[in-house]
Amino acid sequence: MKKQKIIHREAIPPLNPCIQQCRVKLSFCIPTYNRVACLKQLLDSILEQKPDPSQVEICISDNASEDHTSVLVGEYQQQYPAIVYHRFLSNQGFDRNCLKAIDIAHGEYCWLMGSDDIVEPGAIRAVLDRLNQYPNLSGLSVNVKGYTPDLKKEIYVRQLFPLNVPDQLFCGSRQIFSALVTQLGFMSAQIVKKIFWQEVLAKESIEPFCTGYIHVFVIGRIILNHPTWLYLSKRCVGFRTENDLTLLRNRYRRLELDLTNYEKIAAVLLGAGTGEYRRWMSDICKVHIRSAVLGIKFHASASDSAKAFWLCLRYCCFYPVFWLHVAPYFFMPACLLKGLRLINRSTIQRWRLSRLSNQSGGGRLWQ
Repeated sequence: MKKQKIIHREAIPPLNPCIQQCRVKLSFCIPTYNRVACLKQLLDSILEQKPDPSQVEICISDNASEDHTSVLVGEYQQQYPAIVYHRFLSNQGFDRNCLKAIDIAHGEYCWLMGSDDIVEPGAIRAVLDRLNQYPNLSGLSVNVKGYTPDLKKEIYVRQLFPLNVPDQLFCGSRQIFSALVTQLGFMSAQIVKKIFWQEVLAKESIEPFCTGYIHVFVIGRIILNHPTWLYLSKRCVGFRTENDLTLLRNRYRRLELDLTNYEKIAAVLLGAGTGEYRRWMSDICKVHIRSAVLGIKFHASASDSAKAFWLCLRYCCFYPVFWLHVAPYFFMPACLLKGLRLINRSTIQRWRLSRLSNQSGGGRLWQ
């Protein structure tokens, strides 16, 4: 049996002929594995917006789930004809599953979507409007909304731009990376033109990047090749905060993955040691590495904290931002950091969250 042989469930009907005749504008590309409850919430969040099946397609690649994912998908296909489903016979890893979700898509644009995230109300219409308004985009990134793991309470998450800043159209890779590099790792916030995605796969060796970061590398290459990108300020995606850490169960490992993979991608795309490479790594350090180090200080052991310090020194010691925004945390007592975090959450973050909620009409509760 070939490793990547697939099976197609006989109960799943072929794509509706009327959809095949029309060019689908947008495909949701959803890799999933053993997340049937989360996938149901995601599909509900999409279908509640009543998308047009001739314009919006849902593509699900199942990494040999051991739950009832295939049954759930079959039920939803009875409600919405434009659902394409693929299932691997064995688990192929995140990256191969992500690639397959896009491979089976028919849309001009592919919205990469984690199966544990949701699509916020009005997001599909907003994205379609922008794609029609700017037909030459190579892709776009959307704003996001954080929730507790049960999706019942909104949590403040860092915003790339100040409130009331309109959508941003970027023409030039330096502009795009400078503004958006820290968000490229969040798969569900990325929408790409499929032909440009396929172009990268046809020309590049992707094996070195199949470490959970394949989407970052491919999108980075698309930006270099076709640097016309939009940032949509509307909060279009809701995500469960720290849900990936729940699966990984090792905060030091999260830090190690981020540092090594972002550095490897930057070196290949931009050239190790170049000015753009240093700017990329400085931005990653200020946002992702800072967040990972705080998580280690709050939740990990002293030995993990020591390992994290030496790892950061190896990759970040030449960046002033590391010494200003990250290194001080290693030398502060965890109890002091926890107290400062509590004050920050109860004052500054609460105020920022209230402003965000007022701007977007309030949070959404999921039962």
